[in-house]
Amino acid sequence: MATILTGRVLLASLLLAHAGIAQTQDASKKPRSAGNAVVIDCSKMLPRAEGVKSFEDDLIGIRFEYPAYLILNEDSLSFTEPPCGASSAFGGGIRIEVTLPKSYAEPLYDRNRTVIETNVLNALAWRQYTSASSVRMCTFAHGEQVCIFDESQREHQVPDTAIEAMKRIEASFAFTDPAKRMDARIASMKVGERYRGLTVRRVITRQMAMRDPKKYWFAVGHGGFGEIYFDGTLSLRGSIEDAGTGLSPGQYRASPDSEDGPQLPFYLDRNLGLGIVLHYPPALRNKLRNVNPNSDLIIVLKNIRAAFGPLGGESLVEADLVSVASASRP
Repeated sequence: MATILTGRVLLASLLLAHAGIAQTQDASKKPRSAGNAVVIDCSKMLPRAEGVKSFEDDLIGIRFEYPAYLILNEDSLSFTEPPCGASSAFGGGIRIEVTLPKSYAEPLYDRNRTVIETNVLNALAWRQYTSASSVRMCTFAHGEQVCIFDESQREHQVPDTAIEAMKRIEASFAFTDPAKRMDARIASMKVGERYRGLTVRRVITRQMAMRDPKKYWFAVGHGGFGEIYFDGTLSLRGSIEDAGTGLSPGQYRASPDSEDGPQLPFYLDRNLGLGIVLHYPPALRNKLRNVNPNSDLIIVLKNIRAAFGPLGGESLVEADLVSVASASRP
């Protein structure tokens, strides 16, 4: 079952299946620098891990297995492989995309240069789109669509090792209970319920958004699970930085400290992307300008609102900044 991890790490459990053991490196085997280049001594690397690992996340409603030699980024569901692996031609281009369309959404493809194949695995209908430089495998069930694809920009054929890894994922893939998925949990929330001292003021479900997509564009246009608005104030420990550019400064984001676990209610810590978008009064502008982005701060927020994006797409969390002060750990 999924467990709540910290900071921006998604809610998921990564289990070791069969007899495979993940490839590891000790501190003495870190890459060494040669000028601007990084030189890796492959003679000190361990052999490529065999077997498979498992991933399961009830909140996004999926589970699958993947080759143990790959490294899974749980934030984006993208895969890379360690350096010096036996399948160095793989290239680390595999990614899994999760969306919630009304029905199966045909991906964009060149009809003159793409071969489409269909098959059924674990009672799921899959469509595979193969061209000279890309492979995409898609399925749809329970209002959720998943595509496994190679996203590397290549001018040549996708390596066989990448296709083999994708087929391993496809063959083991399953949707979990949709009643436990994030959109169902949001739909079960009631106005007036309290979470970590905050009170639910408004709930926008996936069903509401689909009935009026112009009004709730984010939830539909980004394939999100729903939106929640909270009343009340929340104090958290973290940092603040200006995510704006030289031409447009003053776009401040707060990042909760993950050291002591999640600080936001109802899974708001997951998949935060750039952090919490802050709206602040003019009186705090000068103070924010002087904040060191590496400083440990006590940040007080109110009117927190969140739009939950699917895995592979950032959630949007906004709040009004009440105050900010330096913090010191005991």
